[in-house]
Amino acid sequence: MPPRGEDIAQGDLSAADGDADASPAAAPPQAGGLTAEELDGLDRESERAAYLEKKAYAAAAARQHGRPGRAVATAGGAGAQAKLPKPATAAWRVERTVLACVAVVLLTALLLLGRHSSRPEQKIFTREQLTKCNGRWGRPMCLAILGEVFDVSTGKRFYGVGEGYAHFVGRDASRAFITGRFQDDLTDDVSDFTNEQMASLSEWRQFYRSTYRFKGRVEGAFYNEWGEESKLLKQVAAGTMAAKTQEEIIRESESQYPRCNVRWNEKEGGLVYCSGEGQRPRKIFVQLPGGKPAARCACMQGDGWSDVRQVYPGCPPSSQTCQTQPPEPRDEEAAAAEAEASVVEAAAAEAGAPEEGAAAAEAEAPEEGAA
Repeated sequence: MPPRGEDIAQGDLSAADGDADASPAAAPPQAGGLTAEELDGLDRESERAAYLEKKAYAAAAARQHGRPGRAVATAGGAGAQAKLPKPATAAWRVERTVLACVAVVLLTALLLLGRHSSRPEQKIFTREQLTKCNGRWGRPMCLAILGEVFDVSTGKRFYGVGEGYAHFVGRDASRAFITGRFQDDLTDDVSDFTNEQMASLSEWRQFYRSTYRFKGRVEGAFYNEWGEESKLLKQVAAGTMAAKTQEEIIRESESQYPRCNVRWNEKEGGLVYCSGEGQRPRKIFVQLPGGKPAARCACMQGDGWSDVRQVYPGCPPSSQTCQTQPPEPRDEEAAAAEAEASVVEAAAAEAGAPEEGAAAAEAEAPEEGAA
């Protein structure tokens, strides 16, 4: 390509060697193959001429009117444009390669950071190692619950030597958290726990997760030597879920149909009753997980009933009180003595005399009659 020439007047399109004429109205050809230096020359505000295909073009603010990666040159006074593609120079190729490498490094770093944050390094303690984590000789105080180890050093007033929870330090005593037997149940065996007990134990674990620093896991009933969950831990998780589901079902039922009031005494036996206006006691059944229905007394509006809203036996549908258990049986002599005592008490109250005085007068009356 011919070198760039000297400045020429606006509108002069004659070639430097004078062998070509160009009309101002003619559209300039698409120019390409520029070097980086030539393209930079088109970036100036001053009108400098550039020889392209033996034709002179005045360049004015070349890159201000073009798309990214392209430049624009104005040809003479005709206003025709020649779009000049930016050459892929060696410098640009190097820059693009560097940017690609930086992007790869950043992406790798982000992936590693996400993996590290979601799966932090976890130490697997042996039982012996956990025993040594007892707060003595400058060591931290640790305890485990459901196999998870926590540093409780910040709670010395609870877990320090001689304090109320010191027996939990250096071991997994999950069982004792629920039974409260701090001597006999300092063990991690919870295989016989009910769903409700497992749910309570999981709540204790959540307390330690939110209060103390997690240190790792201990090999034992809940994790193996590689930190993998045991069958018992999965059983605890399932029991916790079942207990929560059952509790939610019962709570929902009670919010819809409130519980009956309950009363029991020897004379009346067991009673259920509703104090709300228009409410009647009914025995309802709530289906719980596992296929076991639970029966309870609910206060329901109206006198109606059905298979799932049963009337208590011997109780009128319109009654607000129903008997669920008969009174305790009593022999005739006890009943007669109770009735006699009631008469004496009533007579004493009517006469205004103390009960002991009335009883004494009654006891002396037969002797006077005999005399």
